[in-house]
Amino acid sequence: MILVLPVAGQSSRYPNMRPKWMLNHPNGNMMLAQSFFQWDMSHVESIVVICLRQHDEQYNVQQMLSKQFAKLGLLDKLRVVVIEQSDSQPHSVYQGLIQAGITGPIFIKDSDNYFSCTPKGVNEICFANISEYNSQNVANKSYIVMNEVGSIINIVEKRIISDTFCTGGYGFANAGDFIRTFEGLSDVPNLYISHIVYKMMLDGFVFSGAGVADYLDWGTLDDWNQYRQQYCTLFIDLDGVLVQNAAEYFQPFWGETNAISQNVETINRLYAAGYAEIILTTSRPYEFEQTTYEQLARVGLKYHRILFGLLHAKRIIINDYSSSNPYRSCDAVNIQRDSSQLTEMLQGLISFPPK
Repeated sequence: MILVLPVAGQSSRYPNMRPKWMLNHPNGNMMLAQSFFQWDMSHVESIVVICLRQHDEQYNVQQMLSKQFAKLGLLDKLRVVVIEQSDSQPHSVYQGLIQAGITGPIFIKDSDNYFSCTPKGVNEICFANISEYNSQNVANKSYIVMNEVGSIINIVEKRIISDTFCTGGYGFANAGDFIRTFEGLSDVPNLYISHIVYKMMLDGFVFSGAGVADYLDWGTLDDWNQYRQQYCTLFIDLDGVLVQNAAEYFQPFWGETNAISQNVETINRLYAAGYAEIILTTSRPYEFEQTTYEQLARVGLKYHRILFGLLHAKRIIINDYSSSNPYRSCDAVNIQRDSSQLTEMLQGLISFPPK
């Protein structure tokens, strides 16, 4: 099976920035790569990215994608197809299939969302239930109606005919069927993949519904920024914030104190959710590394890194902001020494996972 990623749109809902599929996820991946980041690619023969020549020339797309796919360990599967212009997503896919000479089963996926699924190389449409997701863009989606055995009996673009919406993943058992159907509809304005599916259904093809999990919608800049705001890097002082304050020369000594349990629980929740990079900061010199590691293991604190040997003085964080990294891009919290109010102090600054 071939995974087809059409990215030849103009990203009009992401004004005044580079094409949205190139934007960086907090983990460093491009949005395009994050859209299928945790999928099992063992059954995927190749990944075809269809982009505009305008973007290729401006951003050197082929070099960019080579670096990204090498990072993912998927460089051997990457194929970049450059097209001159596109009137619609189906038009982009059609040109890409023709230029690349693709046959056999394909799976077309939007680049501005994520969901968990396993494409099966058949005629299928990925779907989710609108009640399970908090989306502000319900009117901008396509919707399906299925019969009792899971076959699709209707699909409509941008009109809510059921509580089941398409998540932007479309399987076709044969690329040739898509090509021939598009050629019969190529004069239709404002064409969507759903129109291709509907015409094929009228011609006797059967499409099944494929339920997905973990759906994330990045269709607009507000969606993307709201999603990214879940992520943060926390620089957290150790003594007096996570463990009771101690000192080098008088009791209690570094490494001897207990956890401030409520604060440790808060940090461990954030660590477990995967949205926070936990970096501990301390003025303890490097010769206290082993003592510190032993204390952290004893109190059960989860973290990613520690910065030792900082000045015992004011700490200031400086960060840039832009349209793709909106203001404010950094904050500061001052908490009273040995206070257990860390959760309260962080409320409104970061998103907390449910307990």
